[in-house]
Amino acid sequence: MRKSFTLMEVMVSVVIIFVVIGSIQQIASKSGLLFPRFHKQIESIWISSLFLGDEKYGFEDDSLFLDELLEGFEVEDDFRQQLKKIKTDITYTELLRFNSSELEESSEDEIIEDNAQDISLEIGRTSYKYDIKTPSSYLHLKIE
Repeated sequence: MRKSFTLMEVMVSVVIIFVVIGSIQQIASKSGLLFPRFHKQIESIWISSLFLGDEKYGFEDDSLFLDELLEGFEVEDDFRQQLKKIKTDITYTELLRFNSSELEESSEDEIIEDNAQDISLEIGRTSYKYDIKTPSSYLHLKIE
């Protein structure tokens, strides 16, 4: 009958424990690196959503502090102070412009009414660049 472990059994169990601890440590360090990146992306999306709900911004170049977007809203002073520190540069790039008055008649049989309205279609990219945040871009469609 054996009453104790051999030296070999103890060494194997110590190696197994070190491998498990090393694996856990490696997983923890990788997740620690991913969290700040995801946090920045979430903040960037949240800030961009403030612009999407405001019709004033999007079709022209502009620069402002984020607290200007919340004028007229009741927001905690601490939060408003945080937003005052974040400056945003808005850059608009026109990608495509289409006007229905520029169309040619496709056939002689087609009748175009004199009182038909001209429709203007514009597609553009609006980029939001923040002081310390990840920049983001959105496509906009404007119909007049």
